[in-house]
Amino acid sequence: MSCKFYMFSCKHNFTWFRGVLALVGIFFSGIALTGCNQAVTTTTPTATTTPVAATTPIAATAPTTAPAPVAAADVHTVGWTPQPLNFKVQFPYNLKESDRYTFSGGIYHLWVYRTDLPLRTHNKTKPRTEMRFPDYTSGWQQFSADVYVPSGTSGVCIMQIHTGDKRPPHMHVGATIMMVFVIDGSLHFYSSKNIIATNIYNRWFHLNVMHNTKNNHIDIYVDGQLSYSTIYRGKARDWYMKCGVYTQRGASPEMQAYFHNVHLWSKED
Repeated sequence: MSCKFYMFSCKHNFTWFRGVLALVGIFFSGIALTGCNQAVTTTTPTATTTPVAATTPIAATAPTTAPAPVAAADVHTVGWTPQPLNFKVQFPYNLKESDRYTFSGGIYHLWVYRTDLPLRTHNKTKPRTEMRFPDYTSGWQQFSADVYVPSGTSGVCIMQIHTGDKRPPHMHVGATIMMVFVIDGSLHFYSSKNIIATNIYNRWFHLNVMHNTKNNHIDIYVDGQLSYSTIYRGKARDWYMKCGVYTQRGASPEMQAYFHNVHLWSKED
């Protein structure tokens, strides 16, 4: 009896022990599987956005404000002789003329970016798009035009009188004898504090520039009013006028100007 009981008890205990081992095995198998799952689980990387290349800035469209007509009897041109309007467009040498200059509906549109290249290779001047008029050597000479400068254009020369190629080295006169700058919506004589006119953005204004080659005298009229006069030093044998956009210190990223009713005039003393 005791032997049978012993055998039954051992058999029962062995069966119980096997059950416990089975449970322990299942437990550790779960841990192992979980660890394996964690080891191989990966997160799908988020797709990166391909950078979009910057587009080339596009020049602004023509102003919507129509040019104001200039009276036929302009007092500042009475007694003056009109000259042929011949000019050459100067623009960054790596571009086409049409990339920085257009003429449509009687309006000349010139623009340039401060990151543009100069007008010639190996030239160290700043970027420009300008209309370069013929040389003159004597008498009174005048430039007249309606001008429109969009807001945002600043640090740029829109009109200048340059000494010509015939200037001899011993004549102490600068490369230019006058420049009209646009700085923050005002016209300046060069970059000085001498203001020629204010509030010139987004409207047509009439500009007359007169040069007396005999006495070195220059008069600048804005909307028919004498706005600035100066006498420059030195002598040169020839000069020429230019209009457009020529980058200067403190230039805005883009500079542009529109010209209408452009004329050249002359008269003798």
